Amino acid sequence: MGCASRRATLLADIVPAKAYGRAYGFERMMDNLGTIFGPLLALGLVATLASPGRSACPSSPAS
Repeated sequence: MGCASRRATLLADIVPAKAYGRAYGFERMMDNLGTIFGPLLALGLVATLASPGRSACPSSPAS
């Protein structure tokens, strides 16, 4: 049983039958937004919080 089917089961339990389509669409939209913006947020935090004089990427040569 995958994660998506568990979420679908939870949504089906808590959402009225008339709102299934809207609830599933909203869940899918937020999942996709998290997929896009999660790594971008992490990259921004690493770049912002990295120590001065130290590279955020360990494979790049230090300057």
